[in-house]
Amino acid sequence: MSETTQNAARVRRWRIEGTLTTRTPLHIGTGRFEARSELKHGREDDPQSVTEAKAKAVLLDADERLCVTATGLKGAMLAWAETHLERSAVNDVLFGCGPGKGGDGVGGRLEFQTARLETPEPESAGGSETPFRNRVRHTDLDTGVRINRASGTALDRHLFYKEAVAPGAVLRVVLDLDVPEKSADGGWALVARTLALLNAFNVNDEDTVPPLTLGAMTGRGFGRFKWTLDALSWATDDTVRAWIADGAPDTWAQALKQVPSQTRTDLETQADELLDRPRVPSALICDVTLAFDYRFLISEPGRVVKEVTSGIMPKVDAKGHAVLPTASLKGALRSRAERIFATLTGDETPFDHAPGRGRAGVDDPAAVMMTSALPTERLFGAASWRAALDVDPFEPVKGHTTPSTQELVAVDRFTGGASGSAKYAIDAFDRPTFRGRLRLDLTRCRPEDVGLLVLLLRDLAEGDVTFGYGSTKGYGGVAATVTVRMQGDPPETWTLPWPSTLDGAGGKSPLVWADLPDSILDAPLRAAVAALRDRHCNEEAA
Repeated sequence: MSETTQNAARVRRWRIEGTLTTRTPLHIGTGRFEARSELKHGREDDPQSVTEAKAKAVLLDADERLCVTATGLKGAMLAWAETHLERSAVNDVLFGCGPGKGGDGVGGRLEFQTARLETPEPESAGGSETPFRNRVRHTDLDTGVRINRASGTALDRHLFYKEAVAPGAVLRVVLDLDVPEKSADGGWALVARTLALLNAFNVNDEDTVPPLTLGAMTGRGFGRFKWTLDALSWATDDTVRAWIADGAPDTWAQALKQVPSQTRTDLETQADELLDRPRVPSALICDVTLAFDYRFLISEPGRVVKEVTSGIMPKVDAKGHAVLPTASLKGALRSRAERIFATLTGDETPFDHAPGRGRAGVDDPAAVMMTSALPTERLFGAASWRAALDVDPFEPVKGHTTPSTQELVAVDRFTGGASGSAKYAIDAFDRPTFRGRLRLDLTRCRPEDVGLLVLLLRDLAEGDVTFGYGSTKGYGGVAATVTVRMQGDPPETWTLPWPSTLDGAGGKSPLVWADLPDSILDAPLRAAVAALRDRHCNEEAA
């Protein structure tokens, strides 16, 4: 606590004001679908089959702009504090707690307001804006398609859409803290912890903990923000008396005054110190660099304009640069993992179901998932179960700025010559490179799940996994550089060898995949693969 705070009149309330700027797309859903008249499903040669498409809607305020509810923000901050910060009774004071053995529950002292969209996302550059952007709601449409797991091709009538706010949108955040009557430090510790939680939005890939995120599909890179503190103010006995003497105009917020600069600096320093001492989760961290060896394309049907653009256009960001959507990346990895698992077991029936949510949910998903579910379900998610494997956004490194056009023509299968009126063009990026991270939460998986991930990483490092459109045309081939490291303590579910120390390569520093043999991670990862084989492998595959 600073000397300024010690000498000041009793502090009654604090106010924290700032902004959250989206770093990745944001989708906060309502559970409903919105019909979009500009989207049509069906065949052009069959007008009766054409229907109006629907998109997963986002939560809107009274002005029809996306917002983050107070309960959503509060819940996300509390969950992150209980998982990654040192345990403290301060959490109960800030967020409240239910009745315990010692008596009644208490309400939280930290008051949240709905975070509203202040500045919409920037305009897309280079003509990359899709024609489906809603300028009233300030949302765009994120496109996806379900893949047939047997054939590897897109399923008919399984194109789907969801609304999302693009990176660069700014939301206004206001938090008020009601200082407890018996607080000896004027709420200093409470404010410092709140600032630390807000700073958790700024956690990056170099940190040992994941960032605080909001909304849906956070395991696929959605819902990441940059937090900026704009103002820190307080209401003391003196400022409240002055406000009352003026006739108490408007609301109590008129009694707020900016804190001295030194007080703000001291609080921000203490918040940074709290973040520097996180509870490191038990995790396997995999840093991956994907260097595509030829053309790369994630198709964006909404950018195709007949007789103006190429017939197949790439998905790009607001700057017109190539993007590798995390959902596309995770889908390709899951498909490969399922193929590996089906090969080991000799049984493809678990993956014959229609794509989507998979098997129906159960009453106690955690207990069932940890005992009887498939490793692919625990790794990549299932009904009522969040994936244990998180995929951080993959950022472009090079070769991602300018697409090139390739002219093609279909061949008549009878004559062997060019088919009439079948010439078309594809815009794609030439040999781009992306870099990102995979995080496996070891507390939410079994050893055989780790073994399956090891085999998946081996295939990725050997170039057996392709991404995006046109793998049969030579598109999407990749040379992957993989590094791995372990962090934290062995979880209760871990029954295999654990490194005696996590100092050096494979612990505090990344270990290149080729150097895995004879490293500190060699024994535990080999044991994980052996556990996968012992539990699921049939005799022929063995």
